Order: sequence, then C-alpha cells, then structure tokens
Amino acid sequence: MKMQSLDQTRTALVTGGGRGLGPAICIGLAEMGCNAAVNFVSNAAAAAEIVAACGAAGGQAVAIQADVSEEAEVSELVAAAREPFGPIDI
Repeated sequence: MKMQSLDQTRTALVTGGGRGLGPAICIGLAEMGCNAAVNFVSNAAAAAEIVAACGAAGGQAVAIQADVSEEAEVSELVAAAREPFGPIDI
C-alpha cells in the first residue's frame, strides 16, 4: 500500500513512541516525510534506536523523555518537541 507523503514541515508528537505500536508509528511517519518527536518514559536506548530508524527512513526525529501522566512533564514535552521542529501538527 502506498502511503501519502507529508510535508517535512509537519511534525508529529508520538506519546508512547518508544514501545508497543509507537515505534512503527514513528517510522511510518518518517517514511512519509514527517518529523517525529518520540516520547519515551524510561528506555532511552530504545528511543535512540527509533530515532535512528526514522532517519534511515528519510525523516527527522528526536527522542524526548516524559511521563505523560504528569502535567508538568507534558508541558516540558511539548516545548521540547517544538524546539527543533516548530509547531506540532499531529
């Protein structure tokens, strides 16, 4: 199935990007040309692998540690995702 391309100015914030379905979502978005902010809670090494896979797939990605059950961490997560890419679209 051919996926539609996304403009590389599009940025996705993928909570849970470091486990479960998250890695596939991040890599799929990268294949479509989207920037990805890969959120993880504890496994920085796995998140770094996902960032590398996104790069290999043609996108840009950054790993950001945050527990989304903590309101203050969510605010920091959003700010950290905006820093390299600008506004969050997805």
